[in-house]
Amino acid sequence: MKRIFSLLSTVVLTITLFAAVAFAAITQKTFRVNGMTCGSCSSSIEKALKRVEGVADMKARYGPKGTVWVKYDDQKVDLSKIKQVITDTGFEVVDK
Repeated sequence: MKRIFSLLSTVVLTITLFAAVAFAAITQKTFRVNGMTCGSCSSSIEKALKRVEGVADMKARYGPKGTVWVKYDDQKVDLSKIKQVITDTGFEVVDK
């Protein structure tokens, strides 16, 4: 019985550790983006980011202080790539 309990504990611990590693890679970031003046601008950024491998979710909000929120896997894509996609779409990422 002790052996079964020990084996079960090891399996649960291993699954928990793998799950923690898998979810630890997800990062969220919000930053300012200049030049978004309408819903079409926001849509252009969202459409471009959807094509980036590793980007899980995003939301672009236009206005004088436009923002882009991105949820991404930092093991598949880094923030500089995300910023470059936004810049290539025709907008300016404002570093704080």
